[in-house]
Amino acid sequence: MLTLSFDDTSRKPRYEQLYRYIREQIASGALPVGDKLPSKRNLAKHLTISLNTVENAYAQLAAEGFIETVEKKGYYVLPVVRRARHTPAPISAPEPPATRAADKPSAYVLRTNAVDAASFPFATWSRLMRDSLREDHTTLVRELHPQGDRELRRQIADYLGEYRNMRPSPDQIVIGAGTTYLLGMLTELLPTCKFAIEEPGYTMLARTLQSRGAAFETVLVDDEGMDPARLRRSDADVCVVTPANQFPLCQVMSISRRLQLLDWAAERRQRYIVEDDYDSDYRYAVKRAATLYRIDKSQRVVYFNTFARTLTPSLRIAYMVLPPSLLDVYLPRKQLYSCTVSGFEQRTLLRFIRGGHYERHLNRMRTIYKRRRNAFMAGLQPLVDQEKITLAGMQAGLHLLLTSTTGRDEASLVKKAAEKGVTVFGLSDFFHNKAPLTNTVVAGYGGLDEQTLQRAAAALCRAWR
Repeated sequence: MLTLSFDDTSRKPRYEQLYRYIREQIASGALPVGDKLPSKRNLAKHLTISLNTVENAYAQLAAEGFIETVEKKGYYVLPVVRRARHTPAPISAPEPPATRAADKPSAYVLRTNAVDAASFPFATWSRLMRDSLREDHTTLVRELHPQGDRELRRQIADYLGEYRNMRPSPDQIVIGAGTTYLLGMLTELLPTCKFAIEEPGYTMLARTLQSRGAAFETVLVDDEGMDPARLRRSDADVCVVTPANQFPLCQVMSISRRLQLLDWAAERRQRYIVEDDYDSDYRYAVKRAATLYRIDKSQRVVYFNTFARTLTPSLRIAYMVLPPSLLDVYLPRKQLYSCTVSGFEQRTLLRFIRGGHYERHLNRMRTIYKRRRNAFMAGLQPLVDQEKITLAGMQAGLHLLLTSTTGRDEASLVKKAAEKGVTVFGLSDFFHNKAPLTNTVVAGYGGLDEQTLQRAAAALCRAWR
């Protein structure tokens, strides 16, 4: 029988302490391959802990391949193929003396699309995966509906109703493997339309439209969002915007600008607005504004959202909500499309949302990311106090804008940071066309813990002092 003492002062929950203990026993060979673990009930009784604690620990071990479940027999130890701690480090070639500091691998890479992978609810997700296999096996082997699992679409519609005050029908929702895939599908529904995208903005949008052969033009954003006057001069039929938290400038589109865009869309029959709501779940200071979809009276808004930002990028599940006029275009040809997300993942996500796990996870991640933002900002405070930089983007999202106030341009900021082992990105990297000279860099904080962010900030203080 396994025996360990739990540390009730630790921030790690008991199931994680048990999981780590058994994992170490397997990795060290103390639990040999093929050994049978105690039953969940017996181990819970022996350690005087709840059955759920043991279930979650075993589920995590099974998900990571340390143990296997043999039906009606129990849990057995699997061989650990790779044991990094016993593997000698490879001998690397000496570094060429001419290598510059800026070319060395960075100790801290502050990417804007990084999320906290360690906080993904592995135990819950793996348990729900097993539930899906056990209870939904007949559904999983059927051919997928082109729009995605209907129950998941109904659950998404209910979620949008509760948390976004939107009332779409499940029949309006199309599930796909990422927003870029869904945007590509939209170009097929609107083959003669010209698109307008934000400048600066998400560079993958331009690549997607280009690869699809769609006509598009970039439109500069100002302090309130995409400029309607410039949008009209572009002669575009469809505009793609991020009103809740403009990427990468972190602006919230004003209500007057939202109404102007809706008026623009209502002027002509073929005009639409694509509202990419990718980041609206992470707000720290102010409440999220009503979506364009919510306040649209002419039904010209296509609403996009994704679970890549809130769960993990590897979970390629996104969805769009089509207005009735575009749904009429989609439905006659929907059999030409296949749903690009596996039914297995869709059913697991359905259980995750339905069981309240998704909202609890979001609440937890907001707290984690807020702490990371605060730690990063605190580390940069000496530069702010010395009036060498200003910060923006603190209200939402997972990145900050750092602007030099001493006349140093972004190329110099990026180079000096790299010499101290920190990778940041110039604002010009997010322009689709030739970028203006800027003195701003973009730094993401979602993928690094608080202590690492403080060290990265200290390195930036040394670089830009």
